[in-house]
Amino acid sequence: MLIKINPRIKVIIEILLLFIAPILLLYFQIIPLQYRFLVLTTIFFVVVFITFIEKWNLKQLGIRVDNLKEAVIPYLALTFVGGVGIIFLAAILGRHPMDNWWTKAHFQYLFIPISFTQEFVFRGFLIPRLKSVSASIPLVILVNSLLYAFPHIIYPLPALSLAMTFIAGIGWATIYYFYPNLLLVFISHMALNLIAVLFCFVGFGNCY
Repeated sequence: MLIKINPRIKVIIEILLLFIAPILLLYFQIIPLQYRFLVLTTIFFVVVFITFIEKWNLKQLGIRVDNLKEAVIPYLALTFVGGVGIIFLAAILGRHPMDNWWTKAHFQYLFIPISFTQEFVFRGFLIPRLKSVSASIPLVILVNSLLYAFPHIIYPLPALSLAMTFIAGIGWATIYYFYPNLLLVFISHMALNLIAVLFCFVGFGNCY
């Protein structure tokens, strides 16, 4: 006999198991930090599995073209403002683009899968999950943004990374809530990710 779980409890369990516990295991190095990509990739495939067994359709995942016309301007505006903001902050802090950035693996191929998997998990999957248990728009956006920023606690200079990703998360979650389009939010994320890594606001290793 199948046990029915309250939808709100189910979402809380998913958040704890997928979005909080793995990051804490990495943060406290119960799981060595060098396995972070394996951990985050596992989370992605678990989310894909959940959407598969629950038979989510493409529209539920935000994979759609019917709202491109009305959605493209908000995403472009967010990307432009975010990009200018990152560059302005870099100027204030005296940061310059990393040397030989075009030779780095992140700029050659990693930024595409990283941006897509994060948006699939945090916007395509998590926002509909949160909407299913809460009618409060501010609460859904806030929780989504906090959970998106939280994994960046394992990055160098976590305070700065957390602040920047939380602000970015607010922007993406807000626009995605009203204009759910995984393609557009992925492109926006990819563009801002490149700028942020270029100025070493997020990422591992020695930038310069």
